[in-house]
Parts: sequence; C-alpha cells; structure tokens
Amino acid sequence: MESRKNLLIWGFLAVGLLLIGLSFYLSRSTSAPLSPTLTLARAEPLTGEAAVLRNGLNVKEPLKRKISLGHFDSIETRDLGEVRLDFESAYRVRVKEHSLVTLERVEDQDGFHTVLILKRGQIQIENYGREGDLFIAKNGERISATDYQESPLSRAPVTEAEPSPGWTSPVKEGTGLTEKEIQETMNSHRTSFLKCYSGLLQKDAQAKGEATLTFTVENSGKLSAVEVTSSNLQQDDFKKCLIEVMNRVEFRPFEGSPISTLFPLKFE
Repeated sequence: MESRKNLLIWGFLAVGLLLIGLSFYLSRSTSAPLSPTLTLARAEPLTGEAAVLRNGLNVKEPLKRKISLGHFDSIETRDLGEVRLDFESAYRVRVKEHSLVTLERVEDQDGFHTVLILKRGQIQIENYGREGDLFIAKNGERISATDYQESPLSRAPVTEAEPSPGWTSPVKEGTGLTEKEIQETMNSHRTSFLKCYSGLLQKDAQAKGEATLTFTVENSGKLSAVEVTSSNLQQDDFKKCLIEVMNRVEFRPFEGSPISTLFPLKFE
C-alpha cells in the first residue's frame, strides 16, 4: 500500500513538472506580434546631427550610436545629419538632412507591416526587402517602399500647413517653447478631441483605442507636418476631425529650432 501511494505521489509530481515545462515552452515560443517593445528598425547615425524622439515622450535625445526603434518612435536630422534605418525585412532607408520621420506598425491579415511617415525632408531607399512589409506615407498618400523611389511622390516636396489667411509673422517672444507649455496648450483642446470621438461613436458604438498626434511647432507658433497615427482607429472622418482641431491649435512665437513632438490620446 505504501509503495502504491509513493508511486501515485511521484506520478502527480511528474505530471505537474510536465505541465509547467509545457507552459514555459509555449510562453517562450508564442510571441505577440504587436508587442510594444517590438523592434521595427535600427537607426545608425552616419553624419552630422540627429535626434530620436521616443513614443510617449516629449524630449528629444541626441542620436550618437546605433539604436532600436519601435512603434511611433521618430528620427529627426539636422545640419548635415544623415541616418540609416535597417528594417527586419531587409529594407534599408537613408534619412537625409533636415528631415523628420516616424515609424508606425499597422495590423494586417499577415500580422503587421511597418509604415515610415515622412513629415519633413527627404529619404532614399538604398536596399529593398520583402514586398508588403514596408510602406512610405507622405502628404496623405501611402505607397509601397518598393515603388517609392521611382514614383512622383518621392520627388514631391513635403506639404506643410499653410498660414491662416491674413496672418502675418508676429514678433518673436521668449527663447523657446517648454514641454509644459506644449502639454497645457494641447490639454486645453481635449474637449474638441472628445467631440471627434463622440462623432465616431455614433457610427461605431464599439470604437475605442489610442491615437497619437505628431506635429512640428514652427517659430511662428503655427503647426506643420500634422499626422494622426493609430493602429486601431482607422476611420477617415475621425482622423479628419482630429486634424481640423489641430489646425486651430496655436502656440506663442518663440526663438530657436522648430519643435517636433507628439501628443498621445486614449479613447474609451
């Protein structure tokens, strides 16, 4: 009897260890394709000055070494600055001087693909990879990275926001725009952003998710290179409404370089 009890105990222990091992194996072998830490590309500074702006942050850091970029991370190049982006799909893109790009991952039936949003300046496709894995977004258009270099879109200048009719350049005030000022100004427009969401709910009662507003504040206080990026709120009318709100946002004039930043929004 004692021997049989011991066999049962050892049997239960063996089954328990087997289940633990199986769960560990599954957790290691099954990866979420849209993990927030997923690397979309690796950025390597080549010449001049460049900076990186991480998703959810408002402070740019100098790009001094090769780093990994994820969802909604941005690269900005300055005087003589050039940066090389190497993607997992074998694409290689060179970001030219005085340019600003943001990476976005978008869910699709095969998992996800990457979109490089060109907000300012120029890029050059140096190496091609798997078709359908990388797209270039510019001036509201989206095209496969494979076709971009030879397309009319690659030669078109980036369209920036036009000043309001009758607007003249005011005298500059102060010496820069602080992160606190940017946050306070954007927060003052939250009610307008929520009105856009209310309009979306009337069409889709189940709609919820996050959207990130990326933009550049020019010295005049006006905005340029405004983009709305979201992996789960893709409705055109909703994005158009958010952009219309952004077109009404103004900051005080300031001295120094234009400020490229982002403002995350959560709708639920």
